[in-house]
Amino acid sequence: TYTTHLSTDKPMYRPGDVLRFRSLTLDRATFLPPERDITLRYRLVKPDGGVVPVDNGNGRLLTGLSNLNDANNKPLRGLGAGEYVLD
Repeated sequence: TYTTHLSTDKPMYRPGDVLRFRSLTLDRATFLPPERDITLRYRLVKPDGGVVPVDNGNGRLLTGLSNLNDANNKPLRGLGAGEYVLD
């Protein structure tokens, strides 16, 4: 089981604003990054209850098109970021 911290660049948005976000997903018991690739799905819930898909990711940190590795040469996992223009 994992836990995720999601943060945005502003506390309040207006139509037309760009919502920028990032997340960190860690194992709930050990607070370590996932050992395997996971799929991160970002969705926006509107005030009327409607759900808008925003972005998907594999949770790996990249530099250019290459994986960024930790000190043990394992890919850094559990990180995600993106942006979405609000209607």
